[in-house]
Amino acid sequence: MVGTGQKAENVGRNLDPSICDSLQELAGDISAEQRIAELRSLSGTGDSDNWHFDRSELYKRL
Repeated sequence: MVGTGQKAENVGRNLDPSICDSLQELAGDISAEQRIAELRSLSGTGDSDNWHFDRSELYKRL
């Protein structure tokens, strides 16, 4: 069985760039400004108003 590092080496690539490429592909093409806007929209004022984390709500966003 060939490991991930060996597979990357077999195609002439180092494992680190392969991982970076995969992470960038997963992250998509969202700009820093869009990420900041999303963070601000999701940030609260410090008052949860009895809100609780809902994992299913998170998955709906994805």
